[in-house]
Amino acid sequence: MFTYSSTASHDPVVDTTSATAADLVRITPGMMFINPAWGKYTLIQNYGRRDSIFDNPDFTQWNSPTDPKDWLKIGTTVERYGDKMRLSRVTAFDSNRHVSQYKNTINAPLESFHVKFSYDVFCPSGSDCTFYLAFKAHTTTGYDYWYNFDTGGLSASFKAYEKLHDASAGTVRETNTVDVIAFTAGIFAGTITAYIYCFKSASATAYVDVDEVNISILLAESAGLTEPIENNEQEIIINPDNNFDGGEQEMLISDIPDRDSHIVPTTIANGKLIYYGGMWLDSAQLNPTGKWTGSGITGRLATLLQNSISKFVESPQQIISVPIVSKLLFPSSVIKEVNNANRLFMIRRASWDVLNGIWDVEAHEIGLGSGTLTPAALQAEDGTDLLAEDGQTLTI
Repeated sequence: MFTYSSTASHDPVVDTTSATAADLVRITPGMMFINPAWGKYTLIQNYGRRDSIFDNPDFTQWNSPTDPKDWLKIGTTVERYGDKMRLSRVTAFDSNRHVSQYKNTINAPLESFHVKFSYDVFCPSGSDCTFYLAFKAHTTTGYDYWYNFDTGGLSASFKAYEKLHDASAGTVRETNTVDVIAFTAGIFAGTITAYIYCFKSASATAYVDVDEVNISILLAESAGLTEPIENNEQEIIINPDNNFDGGEQEMLISDIPDRDSHIVPTTIANGKLIYYGGMWLDSAQLNPTGKWTGSGITGRLATLLQNSISKFVESPQQIISVPIVSKLLFPSSVIKEVNNANRLFMIRRASWDVLNGIWDVEAHEIGLGSGTLTPAALQAEDGTDLLAEDGQTLTI
């Protein structure tokens, strides 16, 4: 991402020259590259979707080597093993010894959970291992329901996923993954909790490493969103005569501070657990590829981004990698090469040599400054010359 910013008293466009005038930039010999014009590229976005309603579902974040971030330890210890959580061993199952995490949910009969968890297990020959995991829904009315992995239904009494790894015929070393659609009757208002229990084995050399425990919410199509929600991909053809494929360009969506006030109807209120952000149609989280409206401005965000990207890659683009001697240059500066048809460059990377007062810069061409070539500079959608006056902000 590039950002151009100016005020009434400062414009970051700096000229380059071989002269030594104090108010200009001197470029010492460097290198120039040419990016070919693109023929096509693919615009993708995932609507800012969360992979799991749980925090740190893949155990990649740790407060310490024995404390996984966002998970609560009760009556047990664990340790980090790479990006996995190694469980403690017991010789008899104990439901009071576990690692757990819970999240609030909202009553939504049209919704269900997509549950996925994975773990590695090692059992030496002659010593079986048993892995246990459970999901409990606690309603706002005070009732508990456990998900029954055997029947796919709910139980008012304790039920857990229980997997025996039989080592009677020899050593067992394997990865086990469970991927199911759970709570298909609807999600209860209250909380959902995942419990990962100590595994059972008679052998002190046996181990279980948990790789992930993921829960994501699926919304039925009648609730306004397609189930399941996948990435949106759109192939953009700029010029069929060019054979260069720019590949995938991902649209990143910012977080929305107050998602609750934007989510209607109530049947999709759990959307706050699904999205970091989104492209909105009025006040509803519907049709994420549709319009983005607000403050009287209507336009298709995807189309605007598509046009912006296409504008910069439809022609060959110069890239310069040069040392620059200047006290006036800043990482936010726009460089205008006066001896190169007044081409404008935004700095992509830069490092500062304090001893010699030299910037080492990689900059990408973004347009043309005032000169004999057209267009005269970067232009807004309405044709406004973005670099002709101060007080402009542009992010690319």
